[in-house]
Amino acid sequence: MRNRRTTTLLVAISLSLVMAAGCAQKPDVPGSPEDVYRRFALANLTGSEQAIRPLIIDHPDAAILWSEGAYPADVAEELGKHYREMKIVRIEEKFEWVLMKGSDSPIPMELRRIDGVWRFDASPIIDFRKRAAAQRGADVQSAPLKNP
Repeated sequence: MRNRRTTTLLVAISLSLVMAAGCAQKPDVPGSPEDVYRRFALANLTGSEQAIRPLIIDHPDAAILWSEGAYPADVAEELGKHYREMKIVRIEEKFEWVLMKGSDSPIPMELRRIDGVWRFDASPIIDFRKRAAAQRGADVQSAPLKNP
């Protein structure tokens, strides 16, 4: 249980760093890369496949984004406040592709226009969660057995 809480907190902090960028100066244009980026950040807190899947580029391991369910309510509430107000910055743009990040973001995130719709590339988050899950498995396997 402690490992799950620790992992949840680490994922929340990591997402906060990935998405953090200050306060938004103007509302996002519906369907814009900024709008999709923000909606993904908020949907990710819900752990809902129905909320997340339409926003992301198809990925064979996408289920890891919703397999652990929603963030704890208090964490989701605080992160949600931040995500609604964060400034999202385009750092590079090409036709049908945008690289975005916040000023404190350790990882730039890509969005691609697919069939006219902007989609969030969740690969870095999926990879992080897979590594965290593998580490949890290693932690469980290496834990000493308790005496009955």
